[in-house]
Amino acid sequence: MTRAEFAQRSDGVEYMTDFTSSSKTARLLAALCLVVLPTALISGCKIMEPSSAEEHSAPPTVTSFAEPDLLARAPGLTPIPTAAVKPTAPPTPKPTPTPYSFIDGFGNPVYGYEYGVSVPESETVDAEYFSDTVFIGDSLTVGLRLYGDLKSADFLAAKSVTAINIFGRKVISGAGNSYITIPEALGHKTYGKVYVMLGVNELSSKPEDFRADYGKVIDAIKDAQPNAAIYVQAMLPVTEGARNSSGANFSNEHIRERNDTLVSLCKERGCFYIDMFGAFADENGALAEAGASDGVHLKPSQYAAWGEFLKSHTLEEVKWAEEHRQLSAR
Repeated sequence: MTRAEFAQRSDGVEYMTDFTSSSKTARLLAALCLVVLPTALISGCKIMEPSSAEEHSAPPTVTSFAEPDLLARAPGLTPIPTAAVKPTAPPTPKPTPTPYSFIDGFGNPVYGYEYGVSVPESETVDAEYFSDTVFIGDSLTVGLRLYGDLKSADFLAAKSVTAINIFGRKVISGAGNSYITIPEALGHKTYGKVYVMLGVNELSSKPEDFRADYGKVIDAIKDAQPNAAIYVQAMLPVTEGARNSSGANFSNEHIRERNDTLVSLCKERGCFYIDMFGAFADENGALAEAGASDGVHLKPSQYAAWGEFLKSHTLEEVKWAEEHRQLSAR
């Protein structure tokens, strides 16, 4: 469009369409948009930014998928299941083992035993258990040697031996044709267990003398065998007939009193007590006639029962057992 034409328009003259001028105008407007539009967009983004320091300082909020308000804003959103955390149970404390000082012949613990209490029943051992054992006594112990099935043990026993004369009577074969006393013979070999039964030949002695004499026997055993366990066997009962024909002192009541003395000695000296009286007494507290050969001594079958009783009543002190095993291993 010419300047003249533009003047005419200003004067109200009828306009004529000029396609050339219109095209220039369109190009101008397009260029203007390219400059103005990005600026407006940038200005719009700035408007969306936080306008205060408080908004900048607020920590972002983390919303769990399990929150109901998020599920409400975003219907159809399936929350991711979270595995439940099981509380950790505290560790189970290990039980404190019950202390024990004694074991049976198989090494099983025996709880609550005290010296002077009768050795309790245990699992039956075989005869080899007594391979480190010596039996001391009178003619009753001789019968045990013959019929008691304890062939692996040693026996230092003879007829009419008592707690009084045991230190003077030479009844054990020594070197050559000589004889020595039982205490002397005891020191010729090391033993782990010593069983003793005395008393039936001295029922007429005073109770205090019997206690003193038997105490000396126990002390002599300790001196000769310091590492051995000592088992004091209660005196056996006698038959009713033996009591009636042998006088007032030769009675089961008297024997029970002597056995009470042995219990007391075992407590004092740290010896095991084996209740042989209770093992052989019948309902009347006496030795059954059928089991006795003369009212005092046993028949062979009863000596065998004696040996079996000892096999099923074993007990050792833990400290002694360990020390003896170490000595045996040397």
